[in-house]
Amino acid sequence: MIRLFLNFAGFQIVWWIAVLGAAAGQGSYGVAAAVTFAVLHFGLLRPPDGEHWLVAMTLLVGAMLDSSQFQLQLLQLPGPATANHAPVWLVSLWLALGLTLRHSLSWMERRPLLAGLLGLIAAPVAYHGGAALGALAPLELMSTVSVGLAYALALPALGWFSVWLRTNRRPLASPGAES
Repeated sequence: MIRLFLNFAGFQIVWWIAVLGAAAGQGSYGVAAAVTFAVLHFGLLRPPDGEHWLVAMTLLVGAMLDSSQFQLQLLQLPGPATANHAPVWLVSLWLALGLTLRHSLSWMERRPLLAGLLGLIAAPVAYHGGAALGALAPLELMSTVSVGLAYALALPALGWFSVWLRTNRRPLASPGAES
């Protein structure tokens, strides 16, 4: 139980560092926090088989979803700055999220509708929180709906991918092993 709490707390710490760092013009703080979380996670735990693939897929999906929303100007940076892709601090939060999917958020694998509902509600709240702290421009209604729908689809899909990895990934044969 303590590992689940530490995993959840690790994600929350990364979120706060990333958002407050971005608001202060230091997006690299979030990247450093997420990478530190990943190093600690993989270094201290014996992660489940295939977890590195799940984290990589989460990072890729998140980068594509958030970058698409920046391209469509549904998400924007504060002030006059514009971006055609998600800032690296925001993408680093997807790395941190990926580290929770088989731990503090593992329940989502068995409850895809609840995972979708969580994404629909919690993601816009988090993005609005980031905007209120100055890391993003304030979100309009369409932005809020877009973020919610993106996460409502992404979280169950990532849960499905986690299950698929667990049931279909075979360890690679060691060199010289007979087939």
